[in-house]
Amino acid sequence: MNNSNSELNDNQARVGNREGKSICFAVSTSAEAERCAIVGEMSHNERLRRILIGQLAFLRAIRADRVRIAATDDICDELSLHFSDWGMWRGEIPQGLAAEGVIKKLGWQVSSRVGRHLGPVAIWKAIVTDHELDKLCELISTTIENLSNSRKS
Repeated sequence: MNNSNSELNDNQARVGNREGKSICFAVSTSAEAERCAIVGEMSHNERLRRILIGQLAFLRAIRADRVRIAATDDICDELSLHFSDWGMWRGEIPQGLAAEGVIKKLGWQVSSRVGRHLGPVAIWKAIVTDHELDKLCELISTTIENLSNSRKS
């Protein structure tokens, strides 16, 4: 492999790593490069789908609570189990909803999840109406379905 700053031929690409060094890797054909782009897009869609599934579960947990308060611990029934995706993107579930003005952070509590080792978990409260929560759940559910259907094709 070529790690220098020399010119790349048509079948190579350069990316940076965390140390700021260039790494060259071979891309044998433009068809393979296109396939890599499709895989990257699928990964993005799968990541988005998982976040939306978490957001839908989180909104349903908030909606089920009498005072519309929940933590990400409330998303699943069995707190002793690991998340199916090992908790990847777990922070983006409430952060995305907070950025949209749907929920606000009230404070912190000790997590009940074994995997969190009694670490802190944020407590969130809905700041929109029940009707708006229901509409958002419907929209997210439709989006998840569309992403799932695009995955199958």
